[in-house]
Amino acid sequence: MLLAFSSVNAKADTTVRVKVDDINRVSVKVNYVPVVNLANGTNEITVPQYGALTIEAKQGYYLKSVLKTIDNENSAPQTINNLTSCNIYVSDADNNKLFTVKSADLAKARTGSCTVNVDNASKVRVSRNESRTAVELQNGEKHS
Repeated sequence: MLLAFSSVNAKADTTVRVKVDDINRVSVKVNYVPVVNLANGTNEITVPQYGALTIEAKQGYYLKSVLKTIDNENSAPQTINNLTSCNIYVSDADNNKLFTVKSADLAKARTGSCTVNVDNASKVRVSRNESRTAVELQNGEKHS
């Protein structure tokens, strides 16, 4: 008689907490699906196994920071792409971790300007480096 035993580790969904400073400036998605009923302050969000949490700045805003609280004394900044998007691949180690999101108005953060002179604006494209937002050009001078 041959006996075989096997075990399977059952993985469950992971609950994380996302503290949002202003829901008018930020959206949160789980596996690319927007979280409904998001509120200012701390939100409990369930992420399925192998799931991703995406935090995005809405049009005209940017992410100042996304911090993952490790414990009472330690936090880890999360990578923000193009000032507007933060992707977090959630594992069971993130269960009940707090992610704090700070956002701001992009126009108010811009403190510099430049002048661009073009003779044919239809042949030229200009975008802001970090936010990847387009600057509309016209023939002649354009201040941005």
